[in-house]
Amino acid sequence: KGRQEAATIMNLKIKEFCQVGYLTTMYDDISYRFRSARHLLEYQDGFLSIGKFVPVIEQFDFNGNLKASFDMKTIPVVFDNLKEKFILKGRTPYFITTDCLVKKDRLYLLVRDGENNSSSKSIIEFYLKDSIEVKKHYSLTGSEEVSNFTIKEDTFVVFDYASSQLKFYPIEEK
Repeated sequence: KGRQEAATIMNLKIKEFCQVGYLTTMYDDISYRFRSARHLLEYQDGFLSIGKFVPVIEQFDFNGNLKASFDMKTIPVVFDNLKEKFILKGRTPYFITTDCLVKKDRLYLLVRDGENNSSSKSIIEFYLKDSIEVKKHYSLTGSEEVSNFTIKEDTFVVFDYASSQLKFYPIEEK
């Protein structure tokens, strides 16, 4: 079939289109829709595309050129929770990332780490520059199900919807 582009960017100033990304063929339309779900975050002169179901982080410039890519299966907490039946055989989708944010040259991902895709209790910190590198894994001990988070100074502020509470976790600089 040849390469098919996953997204189209239109430059409104010069009325020009460019195609970016790529499509991954899955087993049925439902699987395709699930696996196409992405978080998009602006970063420097482009954007980050983070798969919600497919374990990949991609960095593009606004011209659609891929600058860096990272396979999240190399992260133990992600790898340990990817089940072959979820990702490789196109069955029940496995939600990998539930929330994310960029702060300066850091990307933070809230990832699923519970048995049977049941909870988000880990934040993975990445260093962004010429490549995408894992910096640290934070375990949100004492939380049951974190749905969202933000950062205030040197603290993760998370919402644990199982207990309907805001919880605070220090970010360690090392």
